[in-house]
Amino acid sequence: VADPRQCTHLVCDRVKTSPNFLAAMALGGRWFVTSAWVEDSAQRKTWSEEEPFLLSDPESEQRLHFSLSPRPQLDAPPPQVFGGMEFFLGEGYPMREKEARLVIESGGGRLTTRKTHLSASVIVLSARGQEKGWKS
Repeated sequence: VADPRQCTHLVCDRVKTSPNFLAAMALGGRWFVTSAWVEDSAQRKTWSEEEPFLLSDPESEQRLHFSLSPRPQLDAPPPQVFGGMEFFLGEGYPMREKEARLVIESGGGRLTTRKTHLSASVIVLSARGQEKGWKS
């Protein structure tokens, strides 16, 4: 599945800052399992229990200042980490608009692409040195 909003599991062997990983984190209620889970499931010819294959990457968690949940809250509503927030994608930002929208909207936020809607409450995502493109 190419869209993390349509998946129950994200398979990876380390923490990534890819749009799909970030969107899955923002959505909550997803299993983050290693590729060994897929291999074990294929060998057993049935889905394996996730717990023994949960992603663990303490180095990345420390570097990025977050913690992987030991077990997802599968029946809980999405956490809305960006709920009520509005973002503007400035020039030179390293993530394409489609990818940024996926991550932001997965967390309950909104992405505006019109510079005329910028106000003090809008969070601007911009590459370093590109402030001249959005500061007034």
